[in-house]
Amino acid sequence: MEASTNLQAVRLLDGYREGPFKIAGSPSGTFKTSDGWLQVIVARDHEFQLLCKAIGWAEYAKDPRFQKNQGRRDHVELLVGELGDLLITNTTEHWHALLNEHRVQNGPVLSYREFAKHEQPEAVG
Repeated sequence: MEASTNLQAVRLLDGYREGPFKIAGSPSGTFKTSDGWLQVIVARDHEFQLLCKAIGWAEYAKDPRFQKNQGRRDHVELLVGELGDLLITNTTEHWHALLNEHRVQNGPVLSYREFAKHEQPEAVG
């Protein structure tokens, strides 16, 4: 429990001070792909622009509603829905590579077995 609390310290303190969880940035979340799941985090305005460039959302990149994080949070259902509809169309590895290329925070959701074989646990022994 101590380790889990440590990993969630920021969200735990925020929830304690501010009440129930509110999404920090949009579109962020865990999305189904054609063969798995991908976690995507878009918190800052420039990160949204990077995402738009990566996935071809030219209209959204210019849309005044989405220029600031608060505006994107106000339209979270639309943006998360649209991103979900897109990410389901291809593999986790495809989206992971594309988003990495455009410096968008993301990562595949791993099973315990995949996690144990990941380069990071292996690197620290």
